[in-house]
Amino acid sequence: MNKFKGTLVFIISVILLQTSCTKNAEVGIDSEFNELVGTWKMVRGYEYLVENGVKVPGSRSSYEREDLYYFVFHATGDVTTHDVRGIQLDKATYTFDKVGRIINFVERSVKLQFRVVELSSTTLNFTVFIKDGPDESLHDLYFKRSADLQRGR
Repeated sequence: MNKFKGTLVFIISVILLQTSCTKNAEVGIDSEFNELVGTWKMVRGYEYLVENGVKVPGSRSSYEREDLYYFVFHATGDVTTHDVRGIQLDKATYTFDKVGRIINFVERSVKLQFRVVELSSTTLNFTVFIKDGPDESLHDLYFKRSADLQRGR
């Protein structure tokens, strides 16, 4: 009987814990980073100026280059993309400041990190640029925009 009670308490505890974690992630109470894993696609192209998350038609950045590579990451989750704090590209973690410059290189792992700040079902699309410099160093990565926010699942 005691073994049955212990098993029942354990099962109920796990259910409550899972419910609590899910709720926290949805409403952004949890202070830990949530993680999404998605697919990276490498293409060639130009970097455009972005204002308030929208590409300015016909504009080009001051460091536009024909040999600029960029990666597009597609993932789905409950996120608000205006609060993206870090991104991991090609097994490397980068932190960005408000204008998208890399301010910190952390470690190698393929995943996206984001902090949930409000309940919002979205599709997260954003682009990271790699300038094909002479040494092709990690700090030559550039963040195009924090995200495009699209409704979806």
